[in-house]
Formats: sequence, structure tokens, C-alpha cells
Amino acid sequence: MSFSSEVKEELKRHESQARHCCIAEFAALFILAGHVKRYGNGDIYIKIQTENLTVAQKSYILLKKTFQVQIEVAVHNHNIRSSGVSFSLIVKRHQDVILVLKALKIMDEDGSLWGDFQKIHQRLVQNTCCKRAYLRGSFLVAGSVTNPEKAYHLEIAVLSGQYALQLKELMADFGMEAKIVERKKYHVLYIKEGSQI
Repeated sequence: MSFSSEVKEELKRHESQARHCCIAEFAALFILAGHVKRYGNGDIYIKIQTENLTVAQKSYILLKKTFQVQIEVAVHNHNIRSSGVSFSLIVKRHQDVILVLKALKIMDEDGSLWGDFQKIHQRLVQNTCCKRAYLRGSFLVAGSVTNPEKAYHLEIAVLSGQYALQLKELMADFGMEAKIVERKKYHVLYIKEGSQI
């Protein structure tokens, strides 16, 4: 198991007691691994798709603990010759979907979906504990860290430049000075200062 995997496994076991922190952490997981989908009849459902078992497990735990919703879980093999699998968590029941999307600030009180899911809604990260939970969720989905015995390097790779800037601001609230670099289609936040990591 890699050092990053060990860290993520430890983060998965961390359980916030406050509901607002659980919502903040799940919001980060959902923005980076989730989708709002539509059936042919126009009804919506939500889906978390990941190749990372830790992310799937944490998403399941947070959905159950925070929202008590019904979740369908599926495991998909990519190729019969490889061991690569992906995990899908799907929430289909209409009232469950509405409950989750409103809590994540993706749907307003009138039931309208907001257009831009790739941003951090400030109401989710008002408290320091919620900021910490949000960063934890972001790292679980899109982060990596090297073993400090070898080198100091932490990064989180995201697709949106705006979202990367918002994560950078959240990190700055904890005295972390992340830099952003573009790598292929990703905006990568990274820190190389050992004490900040």
C-alpha cells in the first residue's frame, strides 16, 4: 500500500460528529466524484463514480450517517483481463435526492438546480471545522502525498481552475501556501514545505 493510500485510509476512519462537517466533507467528495443525472422522464438522481475504494466507502458512510438515504452500490470491472474496478453509489429516491442536493447547496429551496457545481459554496465552509472537513474530502478524492522520509510533496489535482483557486484560499486559512500549476487537463495545487504538509 502506498503512503498516500495509508493516509487516505486513516482519513476515511475520521468521523466528524457535527452534521455540518459531514455535509462539508461529502460536498467535496460529490463535487470531485459525483454527478446529477436525469432519467428519460426528467427525474433526477445522483451518482458517485470512483475507482478508489476508500472514496466509495467514505461516500457511503457519509450518505448513510448524514442523510439516512437509500443507496444502490455497484462494482464494475473495466476489463476482464485487468483488476481495475470502479464503484458507483446511486441515490434514486426523489425525496432523498432533493434532501442531499439542498444540503450541498446544489439545489435551492425552490427545487431549481444551480448551474455551476464546480465551486465551493461559502455557506458550507463557514466554520473552521467545516473547512478542515472539506479539505479532507478533497484530498480523499484528488490528493496524493509522498512519504516524508523521502521527500515533502502534497498535491490535489482538479479539473477547474476556479475550483483550484477556491481550494487554495481554504488552505491559506490554515497557513498553507499552496501553488497551482497546470498539468495536462488538471489544475494541480501543491505544497512542498514539510511543516505545512
